[in-house]
Amino acid sequence: MYEQFYDWANSIGEKIVDTTGDRGTDLIKKIIFDIRGEQLPGKFLEKLTTRLAEYRTDRDLNLDDIEIDPELFGKTLWGNSFHYTKSAIIAGLLNAIASKSEIKRSGK
Repeated sequence: MYEQFYDWANSIGEKIVDTTGDRGTDLIKKIIFDIRGEQLPGKFLEKLTTRLAEYRTDRDLNLDDIEIDPELFGKTLWGNSFHYTKSAIIAGLLNAIASKSEIKRSGK
């Protein structure tokens, strides 16, 4: 289950980086900074969806194909499951930034 959230976040991060270029890293960092300090599942989901909705509706970014994973709202997040889910999402987003840096360094 947490792997699914990691894969979703990584996919969203890669779309943001691929579509927006160098701005993508900053956009992903904004998401991470918004959600990392949230200790309540409701506030976490609110911050995550608000930021993704902002990116999706910004015509300059051209990110109208990013969507939130419906499983996030279908699952009750509390205790350890919330923290594991949050960690999986943050790790997926960070990996999207790191993989962009790897590609840039290797010259591909």
